[in-house]
Amino acid sequence: EMLLIRKVHSCLPSFKSEFTASVPLTRIRDIAHRNDIPHSLK
Repeated sequence: EMLLIRKVHSCLPSFKSEFTASVPLTRIRDIAHRNDIPHSLK
């Protein structure tokens, strides 16, 4: 049962490297403070 869980867990798209890449908080802050995003979406 644990082997099956491990296999399924590693196949989930949210655990692929493109989704788990660490992004510096400064980059996230810069994106959040851009003026091209409507304030209602922030």
